[in-house]
Amino acid sequence: MNYFTEICLNLIMTLIAMATIANSNKNLSKRARIVFLLVFTVLAFGIVNDLIAEKFLRYKTSIQIIKFIILPVVPIIMGNNIFAKNIGDKYSTGYKALKIYFIIEELLMISSIFFYKINFVYNSLIYLYYLSFTISTVYLFIKALKFSKFFQNKKMNELIFIIVFLILGILIQLLNQNIKIPWLPITLTSIFIYNYFNGLVHCIDGLTMLLNQKNFDVDMRKTNKQTILIIFDVNDFKIINDTYGHNFGDSILATISEILKQTYHQYGNCYRIGGDEFSVIIEKRLSLQQVDQLNKLFIERLNEKRKDINELPSIARGMCEYDPKTMSADEAFKKADINMYANKKKQKEESKKKQKEESKK
Repeated sequence: MNYFTEICLNLIMTLIAMATIANSNKNLSKRARIVFLLVFTVLAFGIVNDLIAEKFLRYKTSIQIIKFIILPVVPIIMGNNIFAKNIGDKYSTGYKALKIYFIIEELLMISSIFFYKINFVYNSLIYLYYLSFTISTVYLFIKALKFSKFFQNKKMNELIFIIVFLILGILIQLLNQNIKIPWLPITLTSIFIYNYFNGLVHCIDGLTMLLNQKNFDVDMRKTNKQTILIIFDVNDFKIINDTYGHNFGDSILATISEILKQTYHQYGNCYRIGGDEFSVIIEKRLSLQQVDQLNKLFIERLNEKRKDINELPSIARGMCEYDPKTMSADEAFKKADINMYANKKKQKEESKKKQKEESKK
């Protein structure tokens, strides 16, 4: 058994293991599990395809054309089904242009089956295959970057490492065809992407798509910079659930989350830290006056949205300037929480006063 066969067999076993792990990962959506299962299976099929081609050298070219047809579309499948914020992302202008290119590429690959014995045709196929695989991989990473930004993952070091790793692996193969290691970087890259996506999912609250409480606790304790912490609490949310049902209550939380991210995301991270409690950590150096302006904008957007959703409740908030050098994360949270309850009390008093004035009229 030569080294190429040994590497391929090890990679096949690794991909089978990853397919099993992905399929049993209940933290992922059903769609994500299916796509990862499909990707790992297709990659394993591609390696088997190359092993068969090595054993039957007489038919090597015709056997490998199957790989050339299937593999370039794998990153497209991953990008559109794993790193899509919503179904509409699939139908962007860029995707339509890419789709046209790959239809032409696949037709060329399929038609070349009849001319595979011509060396010129086969050599052209190899370069077309690498070009198509590169284009689809770049597309995948663009989708991953947009997806990460949307879900407030601002540290792109992992994605940059993954794409550099893959590019170097493919370049080594192109520079020396005798090395025969293309499956090694491709397989490892697919595993890296799985781990990256899985880690990202663990940070996200499934209902609101904001960062979750676990991530909030980590970010509060690891920061070494001065920040502004804002705590939000939805007023009378229990009444909404009791009156309109939990499904409607969930839609209210999702709407509030969308407005939170729309208002504050540019300046920091937004979190869901409890049932109807949210938080924002302002990372950029903004003054309290500037943050007050953001808070007013948040209220304006809530009021605007209330024209469509009359049941949208008011929201109490409390702020605290957090300096890790002078206070702990727990102390900062407690202070913001106290301010939030003071604001809640004030809002209730104003609401009662307003109701009395209206009753007098």
